[in-house]
This record gives sequence, structure tokens and C-alpha cells, in this order.
Amino acid sequence: MLKKITNNSKIFSLFSSHAKELISLLKSENLHFSIICNTSLIEFDPPLTQKLHERLGKISVFILSGYSFQSLEILKDYFTFEAGLIIDEGNDVATFLKVPYSGVIQILAQDENSSTPLFINLVEAKNFEEQGDSKQAILAKNQVLLKRKK
Repeated sequence: MLKKITNNSKIFSLFSSHAKELISLLKSENLHFSIICNTSLIEFDPPLTQKLHERLGKISVFILSGYSFQSLEILKDYFTFEAGLIIDEGNDVATFLKVPYSGVIQILAQDENSSTPLFINLVEAKNFEEQGDSKQAILAKNQVLLKRKK
């Protein structure tokens, strides 16, 4: 049953539409948030090095607050924003991201001590079933998130 749902093009379109609507609403309400994305679907400008692509992994978390949130633009099939990607401690790279709504796996509301999922894209998440718990998969690919909490 799950395969029929996750392989259905109408459901795929619905998830993409919901992601767009929620991101648009969060932007209009000035509510900062985080997204978990399939990085293979993201266009980076300037392009990232192979090493940085590998560090990001197949899925990555992007926090939209501050200048990233202010640079957020909602377009028909994708959204864009500027992000500072941390390469090493004290060394980061600024890049613009072009993210198709279909590449959004989760949208999270965040406060100081926790994050709450507002949106989960089951169609995209099926690609990561073999990785087990999504939080562990994200943290395993984004060691910088673990360092920030200290």
C-alpha cells in the first residue's frame, strides 16, 4: 500500500504544493524555520566543490533565519535563499540555493531547545528508509549540528 501512495504522481504533486504553501505562509508570517532537503535536487550558486557536496550528504538541514530568511524568495516551482555553509570551524562559504518544493523532506519549527515537524514529505522520505531513524541519519551527515549544541 505504501508503495502505491509514494509512487503516485498526484500525491507527489500534493506534497510539493503543501511544501510551497507552508513555506509561503511561514515567510509571510515572519516565522523562521528549518528545512531538511534532498541535496541532489538543490542547485548551488556558486557551485559547491565535490568535497563540500560529500560533507552535506544526501540529506541536509538548512536553518532559515537571519539573512537566510530575509533572502528567501518564493517562486512557482522552487524557492531560493542565501546560506552560509560551514566548511570548518571559522571557515564558511556563502552560496545561493535553488530548492524545488519536491526536494523538501521536512519543514521544522524551531525554538531555543527543540524543533517540531510541521511537514513531512512521505514521497521523498521513502528514498531514505534504509538509513533508519531520520534524525540519526541527518545528524550523521551533519556533524556540525552536533558541535553547535555544546
